[in-house]
Amino acid sequence: MELLLAFAVGFVLGGQGGSRDRHDVVDSFGTIRDSEEVAAVMMVARSHVGRALRDVADMVDSSSGEAASTPDLVDRVRQLVQR
Repeated sequence: MELLLAFAVGFVLGGQGGSRDRHDVVDSFGTIRDSEEVAAVMMVARSHVGRALRDVADMVDSSSGEAASTPDLVDRVRQLVQR
């Protein structure tokens, strides 16, 4: 989050100061976005999110018929948390 804030501030200040062309800033951001490091971070993040979603799905599937009897998802989650 701090990196995005720093990028935004640098983008605005660089554009106002005239010392750096906005095109160069956008190209630099694209280079960073397309780097192998960012791709690796995104792959790990997707893996963690996928695992968390599978765990939630397993929790809902293994719940008793009591929680599955209500069609409202919020009520089902409340019932699962109360256990």
